Amino acid sequence: MAARSSIDDRLREVQRLRQETDPALLQKGVSRALKDRANLVVADAAKIVRELELIGFETELLEAWKRMLVNPVKADPGCSAKTAIIEALGQLEYDEPDFYLKGIRYEQQEPAWGGSEDTAVNVRGASAFAIARSRWMGIVPRLTTLVNLALHFGNSRSRVFAAQAMADTRREEAIPILRLMLGLSESNSEVMGACMTGLLALAPQDYVPLVAAYLDSETEDVVLEAAAALGTCSRPEAVAALIAAWNRGADPELQESLLISMGLSREPAGFDFLTSLIKSNTRDSEIDLNAMKQLCVYPDLCQKVRDAVLQSRSPLLQGLFERRYGK
Repeated sequence: MAARSSIDDRLREVQRLRQETDPALLQKGVSRALKDRANLVVADAAKIVRELELIGFETELLEAWKRMLVNPVKADPGCSAKTAIIEALGQLEYDEPDFYLKGIRYEQQEPAWGGSEDTAVNVRGASAFAIARSRWMGIVPRLTTLVNLALHFGNSRSRVFAAQAMADTRREEAIPILRLMLGLSESNSEVMGACMTGLLALAPQDYVPLVAAYLDSETEDVVLEAAAALGTCSRPEAVAALIAAWNRGADPELQESLLISMGLSREPAGFDFLTSLIKSNTRDSEIDLNAMKQLCVYPDLCQKVRDAVLQSRSPLLQGLFERRYGK
């Protein structure tokens, strides 16, 4: 009897499936990997299903999920397989609320330094996003479930997942809950950031002023979260708030974050402001150039950045641009 291949060998086999061009061989390889006893092999196979949007694997994913619940600490330490399975099922639009409700309540205590640690946070997070998108649950049950996630599991990551999933419902009923969570989370900048981003996604015209006010917070992490949220908003008034905060002067690191958020916004006003700083070459234009990273993936915008660099008459900046973005 041939010796069973090692986990490392099986993981390499799964990775090779990403380059497989024969649909039949891809289907067979993923199916075999989902039946593997090793949780890491199952996790990688589930990720391939999600990333390549492979259809027809719902039954095998559910069977793998059941196996990972038998002696779960041993079968799936860290919950990597269970998390990947739920994410894959969500991608496949498997819409069975009862399944995800079990996932959002799931806990897995594992030995850790000084006691035990719940490793199922990402399982609950993936379940939260699936529930947010469910077509079979009404908006009130969905939001109630997400509120329970935030309240019952009081750690930061669970509250961040809850806030992000509420925004993912794309329903205005989530707005007052996110507003309340924002006000109650002033000791946790990460949760505040998730709430701010959610409010701007659901009602940017109403909440840009509120989020912009946090740019003047005395807590640096809150300022960074507000800047990042405004950068995702892609509205002129959000960019105007970032520019105004930059002009008021701040710690250099905070100013750099403001510039990066302007670049992320892809708003013309932000782009024009960044290129004006590069052209003037009166400050650390390398930082200004860093903020252009997300924009330089577009050939027309990259050319405009190149023109601004040339106008700066800085050989150092021109060389830096060519090394980073030159074609």
